[in-house]
Amino acid sequence: MKKQKNERSPEEIEAARIFGRSLRRLREDRQLDAKDLAGAVLIHVDTLYKYERGEREPTILKILQLAQVLGVTLERLLTGEQKRPVLRVMR
Repeated sequence: MKKQKNERSPEEIEAARIFGRSLRRLREDRQLDAKDLAGAVLIHVDTLYKYERGEREPTILKILQLAQVLGVTLERLLTGEQKRPVLRVMR
C-alpha cells in the first residue's frame, strides 16, 4: 500500500508531537504568551498552536528562529532534552 503524499509516518507524527510538547513547555517556562512568540518569528498564533499540537511542521528557518527567541539549542527545542557534552580527561 502506497503512502499518500500528505500522509505522515508514525515516526514523523511522534517527532512532531515531541517537538510540540517541547515548544509549549519552553514557551510557558519563559512565561511567553503564544501571541508574543508567534509575532517574534512572524507567524500567526494559530500556526504556533498547530506546531504545539503536532498538527503542522515548521520550516527549518522557523525552527532556528524559535530556538533563538527561546534562547535554547536546536537539540533542546527539537527533543526537549539537552545532553551534556562528554568530557574526556587527557593523561
